[in-house]
Amino acid sequence: MYYTWKNQLVHILDEEEFIEVRTNRNKYKITQEEQELLRTKKIGIAGLSVGRAVATTIALERIAGEIRLADMDNLELSNLNRINAPLFEMGMNKTISVAREISEVDPFIKVKCFVDGLIEDNM
Repeated sequence: MYYTWKNQLVHILDEEEFIEVRTNRNKYKITQEEQELLRTKKIGIAGLSVGRAVATTIALERIAGEIRLADMDNLELSNLNRINAPLFEMGMNKTISVAREISEVDPFIKVKCFVDGLIEDNM
């Protein structure tokens, strides 16, 4: 996996093996059948101040195959009282920042970013 924003190349397992190893310990709370069903689901999150924690938790638990992020705001220093984001991402749209974080946890989760926020055209 090549992370362009970090100029880093990381060797990882292929998708199926990656998902199996990464979610193996979930089986005590989410059965294999439930994991396979959740993998087909899409979850949308509008607003990525508090929503950032929700989005990253969904990615960590891998309870969706696709995450759709909507927020028109950019990260500002005043957001860091409630958002865990690196300083070097200040000025970046929140959806892009969260998408990068999700990709660094699990590059096989599909992420769609709506940088104009939640509007009629993307609902």
